[in-house]
Order: sequence, then structure tokens, then C-alpha cells
Amino acid sequence: MVLSCLGGLLGVGIGLGIAKSVSVFSSLTISYSWSVTLLVFLFSILIGIIFGAFPANKASKLNPIQALRHE
Repeated sequence: MVLSCLGGLLGVGIGLGIAKSVSVFSSLTISYSWSVTLLVFLFSILIGIIFGAFPANKASKLNPIQALRHE
């Protein structure tokens, strides 16, 4: 979840930075919605929880000795 939070923050930061630089260096006016930005960030966290919790739950049910023997 920490990695997905950091990735989400990095992605939002890069996206906003690119949008700001496009508006500065061109005649285009870029607008962005904070609600969509928050939604994308929360989606990033949700993906991190889903793809982190399911494998962790499955691994917690394994016998450690058998898991180490499995190739």
C-alpha cells in the first residue's frame, strides 16, 4: 500500500507538472479537476490494497515448511 501511495502521488505530481508546463510553454489553457485527481489517487491506493492483500492472505494460510520446500 505504501508503494501504491507513493506511486499515486508521483503520478499525480508528474501529471500536474506536465499540465502546468504545457500551459506555460504553449497557448493552451489546461484545467484540471481536484475531484478527479483525488479519485485517481484513491484508485491507486485501492489497487495497492487489492493486489497486496490477496497474495498476503493466501501466503498467511500456507504452512511455512511446505512453502519453503515447494519449488
